[in-house]
Amino acid sequence: MNKHIKHALVFIGNITWGLPMTIIGFLVSIFFMCMPKRFRKYCMITYVPCWYPGAWSMGLFLFIPHDCKDSVNLHRHEYGHTVQNAILGPFQIIIELMSLISFFTAPSKHSNRWFEKWADKLGGVERD
Repeated sequence: MNKHIKHALVFIGNITWGLPMTIIGFLVSIFFMCMPKRFRKYCMITYVPCWYPGAWSMGLFLFIPHDCKDSVNLHRHEYGHTVQNAILGPFQIIIELMSLISFFTAPSKHSNRWFEKWADKLGGVERD
């Protein structure tokens, strides 16, 4: 499938079936209104202060720590969560909660969780 068509389908999924998480992402992005932003693959990427632990994605809104802005794999991984949102729609909140709990309770095992590996695959992350 053409990559532009794939990105367009992800966008459509996020503004229809995945709209609840996209709205939450929009509201969170207002909080970071003054932070640097970039648009890519129909997503708004906000570079948050470095003191915030980790990156996260809410619908079409990605939040990446400023000191990680050059990490291609991190951007791809968070975009993978955007694809998950297009697929799961309102059920994505379950993935978001599991990811949040995993990140704070078992950070060393976080990237090995099935939902994180799925985001890697959907985003095209290349791990060693």
